[in-house]
Amino acid sequence: MNQMPRYSFSFSSRLLVLVTVMFGITCAAADSRAGTVRHSAANVAASKIVSFNADISLSKQGVLDVNETIDMDFANQPRHGIYRFIPIRFHRDLGTYTTFIRVLGVTDASGTPYHFQKSDIGSDVTIKIGEANRVVSGRHVYKVHYQVARAINFFDKEPELYWNVTGDQSQYAIGSASATIHLPMSNLAGIRSEAFVGPPGSTKTLPVSVANNVVTVRTASVLPPGEGLTFAIRMPVGTVTLPKVSQELIWFYQDWWEAFVLPLATAVMLWIYWVFFGRDRGGAKAVGVEWEPPKDLTPAEVGTLIDEKCDMSDITSTLVDLAARGHMKIQQIPYNGILMMSKNDYRFTELTAPPDAIPLKLHETLMLTAVFGYTSRESSLSSCTGKFYSNIPDIKAAVYNSLLAKKYFARDPNTDRSTFVTFGALIVVVGLFAVVLGGNEMRASAVGFLLSGIVVAMASNTMPARTAAGMQALNQCLAFQRFVRKAEKKRIEVLAKEDPTVFGRLLPYAMVLGCADQWSKAFKDLETPPPDWYSSSDGTDYTTYTFAQDLGYGLNTISRAFSSPPTPPINFSGGSGGGFGGGGGSAGGGFSGFGGGGSSGGGFGGGGVGSW
Repeated sequence: MNQMPRYSFSFSSRLLVLVTVMFGITCAAADSRAGTVRHSAANVAASKIVSFNADISLSKQGVLDVNETIDMDFANQPRHGIYRFIPIRFHRDLGTYTTFIRVLGVTDASGTPYHFQKSDIGSDVTIKIGEANRVVSGRHVYKVHYQVARAINFFDKEPELYWNVTGDQSQYAIGSASATIHLPMSNLAGIRSEAFVGPPGSTKTLPVSVANNVVTVRTASVLPPGEGLTFAIRMPVGTVTLPKVSQELIWFYQDWWEAFVLPLATAVMLWIYWVFFGRDRGGAKAVGVEWEPPKDLTPAEVGTLIDEKCDMSDITSTLVDLAARGHMKIQQIPYNGILMMSKNDYRFTELTAPPDAIPLKLHETLMLTAVFGYTSRESSLSSCTGKFYSNIPDIKAAVYNSLLAKKYFARDPNTDRSTFVTFGALIVVVGLFAVVLGGNEMRASAVGFLLSGIVVAMASNTMPARTAAGMQALNQCLAFQRFVRKAEKKRIEVLAKEDPTVFGRLLPYAMVLGCADQWSKAFKDLETPPPDWYSSSDGTDYTTYTFAQDLGYGLNTISRAFSSPPTPPINFSGGSGGGFGGGGGSAGGGFSGFGGGGSSGGGFGGGGVGSW
């Protein structure tokens, strides 16, 4: 029986699932902010709201205690009851601002409780009053009692209550409307108040009565459907206590929860993905000391296995390794000018491979071809500058494929990283589209997407996974690294006697392991012949340390030259200058009922009344 593969989904499919889940979270958030419910207007022509009276008490802590008395005349239209919907999410310059409503009860005129249901629908809290198995007609009084938090704005520490009493989305005309506002006892000599009536945006004012700490406003005529009553009261500093920082933080989270939840959920999903697909298999084991690196790995492969990346230091180590194995020579020569911030050029000479040479791997063959071409046996760093660059992707791919062929990696590490970076960028683009299409309403979700995209991109470096065989090879590399760093003198002496070329032969491995200095210092007191594959033009007396230092400087120059793209041709044609024109940005809105910003339909509260 054939064994089923451990994972049946492709790498990209698993990432697509991650993005889909994130999109679902945001769609749920967007749905919760989809806007006001569209209420049925059937059979309401003869019905009306006889009166809508609100009695509002403002506490020192800024909490509104609202008692609404709605005198409803259903006429001869049988209905189950009414619903009162009140917006709690408002779009402001910095995104969505949320108020909080707690419904305390609904009664009739005599205080007998009504059955009701409270629900969050779109941007509103909806209080559905009545029973499905009972219908009513004629006049009925509904007394709705609720409390509102976070409905006070502060301007230079002056509290302002800007409240839409009736809303402007009712199905019915309102015969009369009034509001009585009880303010905290304080020095109210500096109180300012305004009232507005009419459709949304209307600046038609009404007289306001202020007596002691009580403010009263009343309409003078019928409000047709779509019109409402709004008031604004600005109070002296200290009338209402400023919220504590802890409370502000809680409110901030409630406004911006998508910005926190989306990246957190993304991080959790990435962690789960990493546990199943990105974690190294076999686990890290205690490493001892190895006197040689793995025999089947070149320095470039060792460097790539260590950090799961094939970078320029790994590629240039291949150049040194090929020279140490007799395939080429590197000679430092003076340069007439400056080459990559160096006064030296480097001549490369290809040699006939030794009879006992190990067959070259693909990335080594590509390296020689990139340096010498297909016919020449001599080249220089200056002639490679701008030309070698195009060969780097193929050399890196060959290194990754070699390690994949050995089953040291579960997947191509470079593909893993680029896929996660691409998906991260895609998520960021979704966030930007959310801002463009959804405006302030989607700003929290947009920030959540932007942060999630960054999290996904940052996770790209943790997702490449070594197999159990790869971990075993890694441990052997780390054991050799430990040996080089400890540099036991007796063992070094034995190695040098057994193989006089050991210093130069293993130097490329020490370079990719980041311990070339320790390796060269371990040989400085030993009489080891200078490697014949590298020569310097500065005439410095040979020691292993000065050799490694000189070679290191040279490789830095070579690395910069190899990774330098071709210089584009200079275009001398002129052109008009681009840039951004001057423009004025507007200051953020204050959500205030004063300073010309007040109108009917503004402020917190609002909504309206419908029937069912």
